[in-house]
Amino acid sequence: MKRLIGKILFESLFLVAIYIGGLYLRLEPRLEQDPHLLTFEADIWYRLTMAQHLMDHGSLPENDIRYMSYGKVPFWYPPLSLHAFVGLAKISGLDLPTVSSRIAPFIEALTPLSLYLFCRILWGLRIAVLATSFLSLIPAFVFWSGISDPQSFVLFMTPLILLLWIKHTEWTCFRFTKPIWRILRILIISGLLAVCFMTHLFYFLQVIILIMVTLALFLERIARKRIWLDLFLVILFSQLITIWWWAPSKLYWWWLFSIVTSSSLYTTDQKLINFGVVSAVIGFYFLLLVLYKAIFRGKNPMKYAWIPILWALIPFLETQNEALLKLIGRTDLSWSTIFKPLEGFRFFCFLAQPVAICFGMGINHYLKSQKKRPHPIIPLLFILLIADIFIVYNMPVRIKNSGFTIDEIEAAQWFQKNSKPNDRIIADYYRSQMLGGFTGGKALLGMAFPLRNVDYPWISQTNYTVPKDAYTIYTSEDPEEVIDLMKRYGATHLFVSATMGTNANFVMTHEMGFGVEFNYKTLMNPNYFRPVYQDEGKTVILKRVK
Repeated sequence: MKRLIGKILFESLFLVAIYIGGLYLRLEPRLEQDPHLLTFEADIWYRLTMAQHLMDHGSLPENDIRYMSYGKVPFWYPPLSLHAFVGLAKISGLDLPTVSSRIAPFIEALTPLSLYLFCRILWGLRIAVLATSFLSLIPAFVFWSGISDPQSFVLFMTPLILLLWIKHTEWTCFRFTKPIWRILRILIISGLLAVCFMTHLFYFLQVIILIMVTLALFLERIARKRIWLDLFLVILFSQLITIWWWAPSKLYWWWLFSIVTSSSLYTTDQKLINFGVVSAVIGFYFLLLVLYKAIFRGKNPMKYAWIPILWALIPFLETQNEALLKLIGRTDLSWSTIFKPLEGFRFFCFLAQPVAICFGMGINHYLKSQKKRPHPIIPLLFILLIADIFIVYNMPVRIKNSGFTIDEIEAAQWFQKNSKPNDRIIADYYRSQMLGGFTGGKALLGMAFPLRNVDYPWISQTNYTVPKDAYTIYTSEDPEEVIDLMKRYGATHLFVSATMGTNANFVMTHEMGFGVEFNYKTLMNPNYFRPVYQDEGKTVILKRVK
């Protein structure tokens, strides 16, 4: 009894420590700055744009706000996370950016705990503790589950869904179970997948990972052929549950053939840094070790060794997709949703989970092989991991990297309160999203994401017409040209700031770098523009008067 109580106490304290440590990494850096200065990654401001629209109008937009200036594109974004943001804002009484920076970290700190349950049930306490500890210190995992991105939710849900599926397979293939319980488990897993689908489009890779884990169960001699029917039903039901959302607007066509994402051809050293150098070296060593043990099984094979190996395959391919496309000479496919749904580095957090399991399995194998006291290499590894996340990856600085200054935020808040329903403001790519986040979309958005297979002027080309036009608006010596371009996009206002002059991003960095040299002769011409907001020497909002 004492041993059981001791184990329960240890596990409870461990999980609390993981949660508090994760909360510290995600929240503490943010407390040093204004709650409206959010991490500029993963389009958090565009997500707040849609959530603000929901706050202002009581419903999500019928069409994608990002393309309002160009044509009608169905609202294709998974809606549940937006409702969650708005719900938290209404409950707390805080605005959406503050919810993102002050409340979300308390929820996101839970993200690694589901892997603990997964490993605890399949492999036992020691592997669960090792894997969860390692996962909680992988920089890519902490960062991408700590910036108010719905990825944190699907990261939390993936181990739980896989665990339910593995147990369903075991019960179905090796134990007598009544048909009603089998159907009930299928419906529960389908429902969880549907919730993930309505939260984040990683759902599609979750489905592929489910298929890969099922193959792993065959290699582990657990699954039987009948399980493929159950998997088909799980996927089918998850689609039927959500058909009301994706079918009316033909979202599959837009996802597959029109919507594109940005691309980032990272070098090998950049990839290592973005995963976490120490985490990558240690993690992939143990990944290869588990793979070796899975292929060349001895008398004491690692239990379920194929599960993390085949689980890791799809996220690994996604993290390397840009390099693979470059290798075969087809970088043009970088704009294809099928071949490259997102920049590869965004999938590092999903790769971190199976890699962490391999770490736990590998260290556990090492400990079993030690007849004497364990070598101090294990605490040394964790010291290196801590140094990596704070020094090499520099997590506190990355979390605080907003790209804006507080005077720009204050100007955006002014525009939120003083703009009319049909107003639209122009800024560079970064600030357009931030302005859209405060106003629910009254900004020129979408300049980084041209559409394919639709005949919409300016945005359907791949030569960056929109950002070039925006750049011209700020630099042209011809006021009439500037006014014509603003009318083209239905713009009524222009955003100008000192910081924008040095780090503006017009998505043409390969041509002209960051920043912009404002043509003040044009912008300050009273016959064409009138200042309506002015923070002397910092930020100005100009209104078109012609």
